[in-house]
Amino acid sequence: MTDKQPEALRLAEHDERLSRIMRMEPTYAPELRRLHEVNAELVEALKLAREEAVGWYDDSRGFDAKRPPAWLKPIDDTIAKATGEQQ
Repeated sequence: MTDKQPEALRLAEHDERLSRIMRMEPTYAPELRRLHEVNAELVEALKLAREEAVGWYDDSRGFDAKRPPAWLKPIDDTIAKATGEQQ
């Protein structure tokens, strides 16, 4: 993951600052923080599932990192997008 603060957390902090100024309860900060946490959990679960799938594939067919199976690309793309590691 990059050192940059995730956008959801940046927006949550902005909502909290604005809410303090206006003396109101934060509108969307709690939900943004919850979704950020759920996203992190889903990314970790997807990484574990990817690791297991690659292991099974390697055991049955042999895994060549230079020529990964086509089903691996959408998984890797999703992980990169969710973690901000897209190029």
